[in-house]
Amino acid sequence: MKKLSYLIACSLLIWMTSCVSNVDTSSDAQFKANVATTQKYIQTKGLSMQTETSTEGVYYSVNDASSTARAAVTAEIATVSYTFSKLSDGSIVDSAVVMSLPYNVNNTLLDYVISKLKVGSTATFLFAQLSTISEPVRLDISLKSLQNADELTASYIAKNYPTTAFTTTDSGLKFFKTVEKPKQDTAVVAGKTVTVTYTGSFLYPVRKLNATTSATYYTAVFDSGSFSYVVGSGTLIKGFEEGVLKMKLGEKALLLMPSSIAYGTAGSKNSSTGYYSIPPSSPLLFEVTVTAIK
Repeated sequence: MKKLSYLIACSLLIWMTSCVSNVDTSSDAQFKANVATTQKYIQTKGLSMQTETSTEGVYYSVNDASSTARAAVTAEIATVSYTFSKLSDGSIVDSAVVMSLPYNVNNTLLDYVISKLKVGSTATFLFAQLSTISEPVRLDISLKSLQNADELTASYIAKNYPTTAFTTTDSGLKFFKTVEKPKQDTAVVAGKTVTVTYTGSFLYPVRKLNATTSATYYTAVFDSGSFSYVVGSGTLIKGFEEGVLKMKLGEKALLLMPSSIAYGTAGSKNSSTGYYSIPPSSPLLFEVTVTAIK
């Protein structure tokens, strides 16, 4: 018999930094004791739960809002609320009122859970043991919504830029100048060296860990800074270069781009962690200022 082993890199960021693998625990006395404790908990609480057939020590009960409700597709943004607690005393290990993440991208514990759910589902999962929690734990979770890239983009604009007159190009880039300069000012052209400052954001807040305080926080920003490049050199993602080519010195603009002109279906992985820094099929927003042209 196998159990799910979850490798958790950070103490609280269970869903965002854990991966799933199968580990043989047939001689693990602690695990066997935890399974017995979990089964007793189910009996004592009078719970009606299914047993994961291929995975020892995992039990779950799912209440679907509708049998025809939407199920998750890889790379869709799933929004959930959950409480993760110990069976022994009910103490909360982790919780989130609302958290969004790309489904089935980083092979996390939460991906496994979401695979059992539909939109509107509520569920309880019991895990006899996780790799960084040596005692049985309980997860109470609800799947609030699912959005594909187009739905996410539309809802993001409606919420954050309802009156902004974006221009949409043939590539799908949505472009809007927040600071505009006169026509005669210096324009960005191919072959010139341009310096820009930028802030790159997802279209949903991502949960992160403060390395100094160990506190969790939410931010949509994944990167910011300043750099120079030769226009037309092909060193940047297509959407970024297309947008900057529409700008002049001193101008600021919003570049809202589909993944097809950003990082595509491959996304971008952090070479140090092996996890995606930009998940596959992610639409992105860049706020850009042209600060120099040479």
